[in-house]
Amino acid sequence: MLVIIWQNEHVAQSVEHNTFNVGVLGSSPSWITKAIRNDSLFYFISCQSLIIAGSKQFKMRILLTTLNAKYIHINLAIRLLYQLNKHKDGLEWKEFTIKEPQEGIADFCKDFEVVAFSCYIWNISQTLEVARLIKQISPNTKILLGGPEVSYEYAEIISRDEVDYIILGEGETPFTEFINSYPNIEKVPSLVYKSQEQVIENPMAQMFDLTQYTHFNPYVDDKPEDLFNRVCYVETSEAYRDWE
Repeated sequence: MLVIIWQNEHVAQSVEHNTFNVGVLGSSPSWITKAIRNDSLFYFISCQSLIIAGSKQFKMRILLTTLNAKYIHINLAIRLLYQLNKHKDGLEWKEFTIKEPQEGIADFCKDFEVVAFSCYIWNISQTLEVARLIKQISPNTKILLGGPEVSYEYAEIISRDEVDYIILGEGETPFTEFINSYPNIEKVPSLVYKSQEQVIENPMAQMFDLTQYTHFNPYVDDKPEDLFNRVCYVETSEAYRDWE
């Protein structure tokens, strides 16, 4: 268990957001209060007693992920979102397939503060089951869904206990706003979330400026050998022209 205290205090104080269980310096692991994560805290690892591990700069970990139909397929969406936001400390991405053991996927995801799934017709059932398993082993991990399968008829999806947030429609602008604003997500455009047993739908974001994708390579962080014999997608759009 991770135990956090202030540098010059015996008990951590509430300063920002995201709670941890916290103990008293030098005590056995009997937890007496809650603490709130701050940017710079001392932290301790609890076994039979508290062992100092040092001073650490906290970074929130966010995972962009999806469950592909097959290994040969590649998800373009999470790569685009990652490349647009890779400067954000703590942001990672990883792909799975619908054939992989769901318990193993959930175990990988459990250590992230937010897990963002790209959802499609071929993976929505498996994605929701993985989200349920994540919540079982890590109740404080937040689940964010996006993609075509949750952008329209979302009422049943957002009502599920394992789903915290849904981004509707285009994800570029809302996802950036989400990770920059979290946990203050009340003004994130295109976001659906639950608050005091009510479902809130924020106004939709303006259309993303596609010129930001000029000379943009979503596969720049993939190893060439990892792309060999796999399907790499490129999406294009062309306005209607009257051919004569």
